[in-house]
Amino acid sequence: MAGYIIVLSKKAEKQLDKLDDYTANPLLEAISGLSKNPRPQGPLKLKGRNGYRIIYNIYDSTLIVDVVIERKTPVTFNNIALTKKIIPSLEKAVGKENVKETKWVTGAEDFAYYGSKAPTVFLYYGGMPKGYDPAKAPPHHTPDFMISDAALYHGVKVFCNLVFDYPGLK
Repeated sequence: MAGYIIVLSKKAEKQLDKLDDYTANPLLEAISGLSKNPRPQGPLKLKGRNGYRIIYNIYDSTLIVDVVIERKTPVTFNNIALTKKIIPSLEKAVGKENVKETKWVTGAEDFAYYGSKAPTVFLYYGGMPKGYDPAKAPPHHTPDFMISDAALYHGVKVFCNLVFDYPGLK
């Protein structure tokens, strides 16, 4: 089977020219793969390059794949290396049994923009009063949101441990 010719839109070319190699290379690799398989099963996975997606049209009569790259709000994700480094500080502050790594979520917080500039870690801190069912807890940013004042002590302790331990992390 003959391969498809990849045609980048002028906009896509300009966007790629502005990107650093770390961000651009996976995009270029995925785009290049479209010449052999323009109909991959499922979406193209662009690991670690949150906020970009490849939009393309296929013209079978001339074997052309026309590509546009879009920038969307980045997804908030934790830097894996930094997360592993700070876990001992968290465990020291609140006990090993109270520190849990969670599955990633696709929230698009403003915090994600910081993560594109420097390694970041987004922490969920439980502050619900004891005896309440977490599954029935009201979400943040609502009038029903609840937090126990007793949890503030541990929140300050976590923050202080991170501040004082961070310079010594290797």
